[in-house]
Amino acid sequence: LPIIQDARFLQDAAMRGAKFVRVEGIGARYRVHRGNSLSRRNAGAFAADVFHNACDVQQVWSSRGGLTRAQRIALAAAYDFVCRATFAGDEAAFAASHDRFRAVAPSLRPLWPRLAGALAGTFGFRIARLLLRALGKLPGGNA
Repeated sequence: LPIIQDARFLQDAAMRGAKFVRVEGIGARYRVHRGNSLSRRNAGAFAADVFHNACDVQQVWSSRGGLTRAQRIALAAAYDFVCRATFAGDEAAFAASHDRFRAVAPSLRPLWPRLAGALAGTFGFRIARLLLRALGKLPGGNA
């Protein structure tokens, strides 16, 4: 299956009413080949899939009468992951995920560095990335 589509399969099953139960012990083994995982090979595509899946889940949950606190926290965690994964190189993806994060959980503090958002708001993403890289707070890559 392509990037995180195994998780998407389970997500779609749950959204369509599938029932899941906890079973003691190992029921399946998940083998990951070193360096051959699609999610590790293409971090940008992985983050894009996480964002897309979170947006879909948010739409379904919202259509069922609004978001509970637990649902807001779960969505915020997904959007926060995308913020951290995209800040260094994809301004549009970062902005879209940050907007979603703030909309679902305005009182939660994101895990990505607060300094990153402040610098981006003041100087723009390009300068913020350069400054954070110079401070050793951001890995290398495209600026």
